[in-house]
Amino acid sequence: MTSETARHSFQPSDILPVSTDLLPFGVEDDAFTAFWERWSAWKAAAASNSIRAMTNGMKRFADWARERGHRLLPADPAAVSLFLEDEARDGRSPATCAQRVAALALLHRLASQPDPTKDELVRWRLTNIRKSYGRPQAQALGLRIKGDVNDIKNDDATGVSIEGLILEATKLGETLGEEPASIADRRTALTLRRDAAMLSIAYDAGLRAEEVVRINEDDIATSTDGDGLLSIRRSKTDQIGEGAEAHLSHDAIAHLEAWFAAADKAGGLDGPIFVGVTAAAQLSTKALKPAAVTESFRRLAALYLKAQRPAGTLTAEDKVVLSTISSHSARVGACQDAIAYGDDLIGIMNSYRWTSPAMPARYGRKLLAGRSSAARFHREVRKTSGQ
Repeated sequence: MTSETARHSFQPSDILPVSTDLLPFGVEDDAFTAFWERWSAWKAAAASNSIRAMTNGMKRFADWARERGHRLLPADPAAVSLFLEDEARDGRSPATCAQRVAALALLHRLASQPDPTKDELVRWRLTNIRKSYGRPQAQALGLRIKGDVNDIKNDDATGVSIEGLILEATKLGETLGEEPASIADRRTALTLRRDAAMLSIAYDAGLRAEEVVRINEDDIATSTDGDGLLSIRRSKTDQIGEGAEAHLSHDAIAHLEAWFAAADKAGGLDGPIFVGVTAAAQLSTKALKPAAVTESFRRLAALYLKAQRPAGTLTAEDKVVLSTISSHSARVGACQDAIAYGDDLIGIMNSYRWTSPAMPARYGRKLLAGRSSAARFHREVRKTSGQ
């Protein structure tokens, strides 16, 4: 795109992360055109989560600077330092504050302005925030196949588990779907069938929310023995679309086929397999948004927990459990179960498409502690030393 084309087609509200009146150049300046083109190019190359995080950080500082009369570009390192302290005092985690720094650094690079985040004052402030406000990052509850069990192969499922959630959803879905059924019951039955298939596939393949909602019918192939193979065309760690494959169990394929059968009675699917269900118990043509994956998992967990309570009402403890479930819970649980089964971190990275062992090690740190050399020594030597 040329500079002249950029000037004539520019729509500030459509593309820029901050208001143009905060910029150090006018919209007719070449510097502005260069900034816009660099921002557009970065957005085209970046992952959607990165775009949201960086844009949010830029807007947060822009609003803060406007309210206090500080300059946005180039920002004063002292102002950035004060901004970070305010963010920390408002409850933002050290990780979020570090993300704000990354957003401001990006903004200044795109605008070809001196980067205030390289100043020692900003770095010292971030170090101080880590020391003063540091706490373990909240982790989504791992939805494991049998729940929190010691022997994943032989123990029965217990508590909030993949097996328990899907079993409860399947039972209710079958009951509500029996004819004659009201529109409301058919809608609930459809939703539960979809949610059960979604959870089963997300667990088997260790999917992120964006990967779940991108699945189309032609991304899944089945074998003669009932297992399946999922083609993941693009992911957070594969922005150029080289693709990957993930194995799907016989159970996941069975739940998927049950969802397809129910969907066929409601108009059928065309493209995305995880779509919305309308109030009239018909299927939407559009894929669910990533945020809907969290809603689905929490809906299944709430259904299961209510079934365990004599009054069918969630307790305060149940509500806390639900708040820890997110779209990432199936991926976390898959990682934890792989560790419990005895897989090493390299194998888990390959199976679930991590580029570093840091995240699987974090998700499974309690399980890994129980498998450590110290744990083996304690069980085999120290356990008998006092006898």
